[in-house]
Amino acid sequence: MIPPHAADVGGGGTPVAVDGIEPHLVHLLQTTVERQTAMAVSIRQVEPFPIGSGLSGASVRRYRVTVRDPSGALNERWLVTKVASRKERCAVMHLNAQRQPNVPFGHTLDLRTDAPALLCLRDVGDICRPTSLEPITPDLLRREARGLAAIHAANFTGAAHLAWLPRADRAYFAANLTARSAWTAILLL
Repeated sequence: MIPPHAADVGGGGTPVAVDGIEPHLVHLLQTTVERQTAMAVSIRQVEPFPIGSGLSGASVRRYRVTVRDPSGALNERWLVTKVASRKERCAVMHLNAQRQPNVPFGHTLDLRTDAPALLCLRDVGDICRPTSLEPITPDLLRREARGLAAIHAANFTGAAHLAWLPRADRAYFAANLTARSAWTAILLL
């Protein structure tokens, strides 16, 4: 089952050619910015920047994207792409539709196939915390725990609408939770 708000994930006009960047990536970057800003834009430049793999081991890429908006102004956006499962892509779209403040804006061109596909996210690494691999302060850990609690509270009674997700019960966590010490720290806050 696909979240009802995720039926139309395309968008945007025909992107301009950007040297050295694959057209499907340019299209994803353009439609991500258009959905984030709610205005038509044209990409003027895409600069890739190195970034390490995510905790899941997925390939992650960072881009500085320069766009021209309808007024003619040039704006920069920092975006990250990663290969994500269909469940992860659907989850990001669902949480964005709820306007969850602790979830960065995301966009994908594919919510229908089960195969891994690109997910484009607003790059918030330098805004929220340096990296996900560095230690965080107790205050930041509490803030992130509150954000997770807000997500769970908003979706606690929506099991019928979230049938595309695995059930998060004791067996799921026993089988999938690898960072027990971090999870314990969150639970003890």
